[in-house]
Amino acid sequence: MALLIGLGLNAYSVLGSVIGAKIGLPELIVSARRALYMSILSSSVASAALIAGFVQNEFAIKYVADHSNTVMDRAYVWVAFYSGNEGSLLYIVLVLSIISAISVRFSPKKLARSIPWTVAILAGVQLFYFFVLSFFANPFELLETIPSDGRGINPLLTHPGMFSHPPMLMGGLIAITIPFAFSSGALLAG
Repeated sequence: MALLIGLGLNAYSVLGSVIGAKIGLPELIVSARRALYMSILSSSVASAALIAGFVQNEFAIKYVADHSNTVMDRAYVWVAFYSGNEGSLLYIVLVLSIISAISVRFSPKKLARSIPWTVAILAGVQLFYFFVLSFFANPFELLETIPSDGRGINPLLTHPGMFSHPPMLMGGLIAITIPFAFSSGALLAG
């Protein structure tokens, strides 16, 4: 449900920013910006729910059953969270929603004219991730038959470096969206 809410918030943010900028409705622009801020909540709730699934060994969730088991060291729940495609995408949209909101909130006043376009671009990228997570790589897909134990985490991922290397790498790669959105927003604003 949190993924669909994030999808809706970002769709509204894209449309509200573009329409507000085109026809000059500052209230719509502010509302669209707030929708971008709220996407932090939807991605955080989805991430917390998936982590809770790992902690509670909810093997009815396919992603949890595929990347965890009852004998896995609990310290590796964080690693298991982003050890597969679906979890990685969820982690990426979580990081993107946080850094998008921070960068828009603390943007210089001289960029005020381009911010609606920047918000539309940032929300558009998040919209893509929420769309993929909602319909093609849903980490909350349920199994028809609930196994008594999961398959376990890939043994190659049980290295202490996995606590920091992948999240920093994914966070750094998705962070390139911020300068792209600000520069593209400035170009679109004229």
